[in-house]
Amino acid sequence: MTIPSRGHPRSTSSVANQSDNASTSNSSSRAARSTSGTKPSSGVKDFMAQQRAKIKAQQEQDKLKASKRPQKVPMPFKGAPSYSWDDTLDRGEAFGHTPPSTSKIETLIKQAKSSGKLNISNRNLNEIPDAVWNMYHVDPNAITIDLSGGSDAWSDLEELNRFIAADNQLNNISERIGEEFLALRHVDLHNNRLTSLPNTFGNLKNITYVNLSINGFEAIPDQLYSLEKLKELNLAGNKIQSFGPNIAKWTSLDTLNVNDNLLTRLPQEMESLVSLRRLLANGNKLSDLPKGMLSKFGNILEDLELANNSLQKLIINGKLNLKRIDLHHNKLQVLSFGDDASLENLYELLLSRNRLNHLDNVEVTAVNLSIIDISSNVFEDIPSSILQLQNLKRLDFSNNQLKSIPAGLGAMPNLQVISWEGNPLRSAPRNMSGSMEVLKSLRDSLKAGGDSVLETNTKLRNIQLDDSAADASSIMASKKLTPTADPQNVKNKTLDLTKQQLQELSAEMVESVDFAVAHVRLDQNLLSEFPSSLSHFSSTLVTLSLHRNKLTKFELSFQLPALKELNLSNNQIQTFTSTQDNLAPLLSNLNLSCNRLKEVPARLTEYLPGLTNLSVNTNKITTIDPDSFPGIRVLDLGNNDIAQVPPLLGKVTSIKELNLDGNCFRVPRRATLIAGTESIMEFLRNRIVE
Repeated sequence: MTIPSRGHPRSTSSVANQSDNASTSNSSSRAARSTSGTKPSSGVKDFMAQQRAKIKAQQEQDKLKASKRPQKVPMPFKGAPSYSWDDTLDRGEAFGHTPPSTSKIETLIKQAKSSGKLNISNRNLNEIPDAVWNMYHVDPNAITIDLSGGSDAWSDLEELNRFIAADNQLNNISERIGEEFLALRHVDLHNNRLTSLPNTFGNLKNITYVNLSINGFEAIPDQLYSLEKLKELNLAGNKIQSFGPNIAKWTSLDTLNVNDNLLTRLPQEMESLVSLRRLLANGNKLSDLPKGMLSKFGNILEDLELANNSLQKLIINGKLNLKRIDLHHNKLQVLSFGDDASLENLYELLLSRNRLNHLDNVEVTAVNLSIIDISSNVFEDIPSSILQLQNLKRLDFSNNQLKSIPAGLGAMPNLQVISWEGNPLRSAPRNMSGSMEVLKSLRDSLKAGGDSVLETNTKLRNIQLDDSAADASSIMASKKLTPTADPQNVKNKTLDLTKQQLQELSAEMVESVDFAVAHVRLDQNLLSEFPSSLSHFSSTLVTLSLHRNKLTKFELSFQLPALKELNLSNNQIQTFTSTQDNLAPLLSNLNLSCNRLKEVPARLTEYLPGLTNLSVNTNKITTIDPDSFPGIRVLDLGNNDIAQVPPLLGKVTSIKELNLDGNCFRVPRRATLIAGTESIMEFLRNRIVE
């Protein structure tokens, strides 16, 4: 006789099988006793009688329940599109007609006993079921005779070390968490309604990861200060106003996320966090930092994010290991690097949407800077300290007060991308095809000995349009070509062929145009193939729109070196390919929405290396490959057939805006999607199984 493992209630069929086996065994035993003369003891007889009575009673209860169970009525789907879903779900559940089921929790518990990981996320739970707390307990009523050898052995049980109950409706957690699960190392309770933790939570001395983001905490729970092995703590999206003095106990903490709270200050005790590598405190009400706090971190802190606060002044001193500083959207008027400041590893400095008009000593302090964003400040000139950064690759100085672009940018050997829009330039480079062309003009100006460029049109490369060289009538060489008769189109270097019923765009048509075309509009025509004749404009074409045509595929065999925007929406495109690896190096915006793509085009960023905005909304995409999106900042995957969002998508750090609405996946939940891109990405990262 064996006793089954803790917390495994045995099914009726299993018990019935045991009964049959027992009956067979009893018959054999009786036959043996009749020949040997040996009789069973009265205790054994009584025990067997009790077991048979239990089995019979259980069978009667099962029959009664079955007779009362309502029959499932299939739900009609009137005009609903075809979707894909997890085949472990029933149809109604997949489309949200019934709340998420908790009927499989016993199965999850059984699996958790062997894996040590329990995930009961997204089940509309108001409380943790007792079955979870009792998972390692022996139920006296479940003691049965097991002659099959199929019972779980105690030696096979794994202590619970990972507990995830995110995306539920939990208001509190039972004290039993700190009594039953002392081996826990990872606890994820994000996106619930928690305002406090049980006292016993402090007993979980082995915990290294806690996620309590998107709850209702108004203060950091005292129990967390007892977790001295804690390495990563996420408290983003709560209502926390301050830290307690015991924060100094977190000497093992590697990552602290307190984004989107109500913090007005960071405590001086924070400098005791000797292992802290990432500090994320965006979206609070910080007006300053404790004096000398950053210098105390020395060679530890790598990532400092203090965006969307109220900082007015920041002075950085000492030798720091910082690799990334994000201070955008504050009220900074002064950012100063002291004489002893050294940030040799700093590669990204984000200062947009502040009130800065100067930036000193950065060329000495952070010689390896690769990215600087000083957009939306009040600079009247680009600081000379920036012009001396020999390793700078990207510089955004848009929306400032610059009157001209200094030729000194042309002397920066590694500079590849600049953004200048929104400045009151006396002669803006709007007719140039991108950063590389402007930088070349700057370098040419340097060779000519100029102090600044774009002061006169004679310093531009020969791409300016002489308004007198073309008029609307010059476009009309072919009767088949009838662009919108607006002289302003010519002045703006726009070829507008919208609503012309075109089935093709012949070489003769485009060759008849006698001005340098920068913008082509072929919207609402009947084109079934991408016009190869557009190669005639390949060196000057900046924007191209083929919205609402009849394209079934996109194939391109020539390069478009100046192209920045491509609109292929509302076609019937099923494939997107190119024979050129560097198809459009400057293309940043690609719109493929409302087509018939079943997947995001493979190798997309290889032939479009500058792509930052991608829309594939309203297609038939079923799966996502996170490796398809390096460098993408804005990604629209809405209204597709995506059944599962891979957690590794959360590791694509370039993504700043993500739309996943209108798909058929169940996770992330709607509440997470509404919370925004940062919450979605954090949710996905937390689901990655190391």
